[in-house]
Formats: sequence, structure tokens, C-alpha cells
Amino acid sequence: MDLAYLTGQRPADLLKFNRSDIQDGTLLITQNKTGKKLHINIVGELGTLIERIIGRQHNVMGGDAMCRMGMASD
Repeated sequence: MDLAYLTGQRPADLLKFNRSDIQDGTLLITQNKTGKKLHINIVGELGTLIERIIGRQHNVMGGDAMCRMGMASD
């Protein structure tokens, strides 16, 4: 839930995050409910969290979805 808290996004929107949504230090998101496109700067705690999530991806069953790692708190 750290990722939801730091981005202010609904859990359902986080389920589709993957590495391709990270471009030039920004998370690119299209919200499910509203269709609104957002650009969230990856700075501070969010940057640290995303680095940790990406670091863990090697230990997950081959998937690229960030939500598998990012939804749970450490």
C-alpha cells in the first residue's frame, strides 16, 4: 500500500503498473475510473520505493507488474 499512499492512486490503478510506465523520472498513469492521464514525478520516498520494487522483481515469478511488489508494505 506504500505505492498507493505515495502516488495518491486507487489500488485498482496500481494493478497495471509496470516498468514501461516509468519514463524520464516520471510515472505515467491513466486512471481506470476517470480516464485521466497523470504524470507523477518520482522523487523522495517514492523514488526510494520504486528502486526497492524494481530490485525485488528478480525474486518474483518472472512478471513485470510492479503491483506484485509495490502493494505490500515492508
